Amino acid sequence: MKLVLLVGGPCDLNIYSVGFNSESGAGLLGYATFPWDYTTNPKDDGVVIQYSTGGCAGSGDYVDDIPAEAMPASGCPETIPDTCSQSGVDPIHNYMDYTIDSCMWEFTRGQMNRTRSQMAVYRLKLPDSSLNIPATVYE
Repeated sequence: MKLVLLVGGPCDLNIYSVGFNSESGAGLLGYATFPWDYTTNPKDDGVVIQYSTGGCAGSGDYVDDIPAEAMPASGCPETIPDTCSQSGVDPIHNYMDYTIDSCMWEFTRGQMNRTRSQMAVYRLKLPDSSLNIPATVYE
C-alpha cells in the first residue's frame, strides 16, 4: 500500500485509513513508523489507522477539544448526532472522522497545535508559514 500511495518527502506526513483483519493486525487501532527511520527507509514512512476506531470511554487521542463519538459517522448526516454523554456533538465535519470528503472541513485548535508541535519535533525544521494546514479550525 505505502509503495503505491506514498506522496511527498520528509516534510510530508502520509496517513492511511485501513481495515484490519485477523491476519494483519487484529486488536490494533493503528501503527506508525518512527520519524527517525525515514532516512533509512523512506518508502515505509507514514501512519496507518484503523477506520473503525472510536468510542466514548478511554483517553482518546490526547487532544482535549475533540468530542468523543461512539462510532464513526458515514455519508454526511443531515443532523449532527451526539452519541456520547461527554460534552460536544460528534465531530462529523472533522478530518479525523469517516464521513465523505465533501462533509469534512475542520480540525480543532488542539489538533492543529498538536500537529505543529509534532512536526517541529519529528520532521524537518520548516518555517512556521509552511506548517499552515488548509482547513477550517473548529472551536
